[in-house]
Amino acid sequence: MSEEIGKFFDVEEEELNSRILFIVNLLEKYIEETRSKIPEDLDGDILFENKDFVNWNIANLILLNSKKDINNSAFNRLVYFMFEQTGGNIDDLISQYNIQPKYDNGILVGYSLIILEEQTG
Repeated sequence: MSEEIGKFFDVEEEELNSRILFIVNLLEKYIEETRSKIPEDLDGDILFENKDFVNWNIANLILLNSKKDINNSAFNRLVYFMFEQTGGNIDDLISQYNIQPKYDNGILVGYSLIILEEQTG
């Protein structure tokens, strides 16, 4: 595993840039396809029970954060590493994340993108 982590830090900038552009293009297609699967009549109480809605949000958050990391200094390196670990499968990449809704007195006030950790033992 430490050898794989070494590749994560040692990737050439040109390769990283081209891979991130490739991943961004896949995310944009994924977002468009997934959005069409979300029922129009979902309301706030059940939004996060709908897997398509959750995956659509995850993909949007990954894309948004990727575009913020213009120097590929942190988030994009993580996305690159996770994409490579999933064998280049965008569905598997999305499944590595989840959404954590935040409520105030039962009202949705926001949500956070979280990375799921592999359970051991």
